[in-house]
Amino acid sequence: MLRRHFGSVFQAEVYREQLKGRTHQQGESLPQLTQAVESLVHHVYPVVPEEMVTLLYRDAFIDALEDQQVAIYVKQAPPADVQQALARAMEFEAFLYTIAAL
Repeated sequence: MLRRHFGSVFQAEVYREQLKGRTHQQGESLPQLTQAVESLVHHVYPVVPEEMVTLLYRDAFIDALEDQQVAIYVKQAPPADVQQALARAMEFEAFLYTIAAL
């Protein structure tokens, strides 16, 4: 019983560190990043109320954005949830892609 308890505590700590260090990887789409962050958030906070998970998920996604211009753009109009954050990030990435092509 102790091994199971401390094993799950240790595992939660591993997930917490993975979440803190998670960044947007080269070649990874933003929707893939949101899925990875969502999985980690649910592992780190398995019993937290859903309203709080929504905020944790949104904040972890924004923190994982490697491009600071994108992160700042997303934070300018604080998104209510990760879907709004994702939409703003994708919108700004498309804008950056368009101006780079000019």
